[in-house]
Amino acid sequence: MNKFFGIGRITKDIELAYTQEGKAVAKYTIAINGYNDKTDFINCVTWEKQAENLNKYCGKGSQIAVEEIGRAHI
Repeated sequence: MNKFFGIGRITKDIELAYTQEGKAVAKYTIAINGYNDKTDFINCVTWEKQAENLNKYCGKGSQIAVEEIGRAHI
């Protein structure tokens, strides 16, 4: 199992959409300062109420913390 935790800034406005079942989904990218003056760009997806709150209270340039526990993808 992998676990990721990062703090970065949202690079552009959040894309909020709804599935056919009515679940909110937010897609966005955060920029994290890495090693050797390198910037890492992490694509993120947030679901349901957290997605709606993220879209309501955060936007381009907002600093946020992201935590994810990875799942196996086959």
